[in-house]
Amino acid sequence: YLFLALLAFFPKNNFSLTILVLSILTATIFGSLCGGAFYPWMKGLIPQKLMGSLFGKRYRWMTTANLICYIFALVLLKLFERYAPDTIIIAYSILFFLAFFVGEYATYALTKIQDITVEKNDTAPFYKKILSSFKNKFFVILCSFLGIVNFVICFVSPFLTVFLLKQIGLEISTVIFLTLISQLAYIFSSSYWIKQINRNGCLSLLKKGTLLYILFIMLLYTCAYLNKNVVLYVLIIAHLILGSARFAVKLSTNNLPLEVIPKKDAPVYFSVINLFKGASALLAGTTAGICLTFFEQLFNNSYYAWFMFWM
Repeated sequence: YLFLALLAFFPKNNFSLTILVLSILTATIFGSLCGGAFYPWMKGLIPQKLMGSLFGKRYRWMTTANLICYIFALVLLKLFERYAPDTIIIAYSILFFLAFFVGEYATYALTKIQDITVEKNDTAPFYKKILSSFKNKFFVILCSFLGIVNFVICFVSPFLTVFLLKQIGLEISTVIFLTLISQLAYIFSSSYWIKQINRNGCLSLLKKGTLLYILFIMLLYTCAYLNKNVVLYVLIIAHLILGSARFAVKLSTNNLPLEVIPKKDAPVYFSVINLFKGASALLAGTTAGICLTFFEQLFNNSYYAWFMFWM
């Protein structure tokens, strides 16, 4: 993020573009490495019965912080657009500088937290541990299940904004407003879902979240045929449902591996799960783009194309 912030003061050429790509790639790689280490660490550090409550509150506070940062960034960009439109790149630079300093503080805070030793078998090479994890039939089923859930979510999510802008004909400010509503629903529904996961478990929570996702898609599709006077109200209801569904699905899919994966060699199991999730996300985005393009060419009608896409 520091390099991204400094790009505002570099000339616009191929070198700057290379730095941009390398910075984003580096952040993604290290983020993936940290993600693979975080959950095994939490599994050894947090008692099983507190997993649902702790991670539910964690997601709630993370989303609240994201919402505050989102609003701050939006206000900052609007101020630059109004008073200094020629230097708006400085606004982005300020945001990346802030992200860098907050990240540095987070790294410092991690050094003050109690550490634990993850149980592992040091005699076997890592690649053999990866291969041996597939001998566990239950774990293979779990990976396939989480991959499919992640595929469905990533199939729809990238094209939601495109649908609202192109098909429904909303302004970008309205789309941002709906996004904020979804984030607020995510935050305020968290207490209910935390109680549900403590009472009924991850699978029950995932079923309810999935049903809410289906209801959201049904409402979204009907908006293409409704009167414009009522579309916004239906979209507000749909995004309230979406925010609640997102929290339920995220909490259940992230906590389910924490419940069933053994502590021994937990990093291996979580690495395989992250591999499945990453592959499904990549495949979902590519497949969604190909399908939407194919349907538009096949029907030569955007309504039929989007109908097939949501189906």
